[in-house]
Amino acid sequence: VKNNGGFTMVASAPAQRQRGEDMEARPSSEAHHKLGLPTSDDNDDERVPRLAMSSITPREFESRFVRTNRPCILIGVGSGWRACREWADAGRAIFEPLRERFGEEEVTVHDCSKKVLGRYRTSEMRLDALFALWERGEGASLYLKDWNLAMTATAAEGEWYTTPPHFASDWLNGFAHATEQGSDHRFVYVGRASTFTPLHTDVLCSYSWSFNVAGEKKWWLIPPEDGWRLRADSSAGALAHDLRELKSGDASFPGWDAEARSRVLCVRQRPGEAIFVPSCWVHQVSNETDAISINHNWLNGNCAARCWDFLQARRDEIVRIVEGCADDEDTTQQILEFKWSFNFSSWARLLICALDASLLKVETTLAQLASVGFGGDAQCGF
Repeated sequence: VKNNGGFTMVASAPAQRQRGEDMEARPSSEAHHKLGLPTSDDNDDERVPRLAMSSITPREFESRFVRTNRPCILIGVGSGWRACREWADAGRAIFEPLRERFGEEEVTVHDCSKKVLGRYRTSEMRLDALFALWERGEGASLYLKDWNLAMTATAAEGEWYTTPPHFASDWLNGFAHATEQGSDHRFVYVGRASTFTPLHTDVLCSYSWSFNVAGEKKWWLIPPEDGWRLRADSSAGALAHDLRELKSGDASFPGWDAEARSRVLCVRQRPGEAIFVPSCWVHQVSNETDAISINHNWLNGNCAARCWDFLQARRDEIVRIVEGCADDEDTTQQILEFKWSFNFSSWARLLICALDASLLKVETTLAQLASVGFGGDAQCGF
């Protein structure tokens, strides 16, 4: 059905049956209660406050949430963004403008109905081919993730959105751009209802912010002190896939008890809202409707120590697990960078890049002060 330049898919009965067969079965609200988890009707607004972005300055935001490493949701974020004007209509996802502008782009899609070694199977396809599948009522389990739209040849910097000032102090993407890497950590996600991102922490245990251009998402957030409980055998094992699949007394996750489940935060994110996910918080996300979102991973001095601790812990795991690495630091560092995108050397370069950027900002500020009279015979006051 054509609608405002986009399309709303109404699946036929066979397609609806196929979608039901393809998507993994999800526990019901009743099952959530039995597992001690929040249901879809729960919303931890007290523990995850919603604030109008205009009501809190970037400095206040840093003090209340970034430094304390606590999640929150900012509303009224995307005002004036072209993405909001063209990719959404009354909160619903409109795909046609994306297809017209970026249809020839090769993108990575995750099939939320098929796992390989515990991860969703991924494949490459053109964006217009993905939308064509959806128009035919097919491919409902395919989820476009980690799309570097901002770095495509046809997207000018700041054309579709601008980073909110509350999230602007960003060493991670600053390093990617200063070193002219082929990709960064600024992404667009596009998925149908019921597509899903399993439990994970973000790159280097960094922060993330995620803005809903269209549609609704449901987030489950687990505080850092409980993250180990969701790893197989409570150690260096892989994270569980989905909180809703864990049962009390599961021998693989002995630490995941009723007390830990009570600390899970469950929030529903609406169109026009940006969620702040703090460092080291394990989380999973479900698209409750067709959804388009913009997501940045980012870090700065407030979480750098946690990121460094994370990198050291992963290095120690490699030494314990991979034979020969205890006596071969070069190989250990190569594995570390391959698996986690950073090793000790690249982390040091990131810190140097951040320091250089800070010094340049200080020099620029001093030059501006000098240009408006802080020199010569001016009364400087210091």
